[in-house]
Amino acid sequence: MNFYLDIDGTIITKDHQQAGGLKSFLTYLHKNGKIYWLTTHCKENNTAKVFLYLKPILDKENFALIQTITSTSWQTLKTESIDFSQPFIWFDDYILEAEKIILEKNNALDNWIKINLQKNHTLENYISKN
Repeated sequence: MNFYLDIDGTIITKDHQQAGGLKSFLTYLHKNGKIYWLTTHCKENNTAKVFLYLKPILDKENFALIQTITSTSWQTLKTESIDFSQPFIWFDDYILEAEKIILEKNNALDNWIKINLQKNHTLENYISKN
């Protein structure tokens, strides 16, 4: 299983705190598949910006867990980096309408898990769905 992971509003809150249950969430993803960044912080196959951004926010354990997440490359839409030939789940708080259309065309709209950290204060609620 491929997991695609956004950052803002997904693994960190809007006020730049790590999301509740992040360690359990990341551990679950690592044990059950391969994780890819799908975030504006990593558009060019380069995780350096991601690490600089997240280091002051995440605790040491979670920072260590994110260091093995694979980078992606995309230009306009995040869906450019999704491998639709493989089973996947995309965790993101918000996607563009054009991205929704591409997911629908690939019969994959249900593969997007909309993260709402204001409603569900812990990411552990999202891994129980899978």
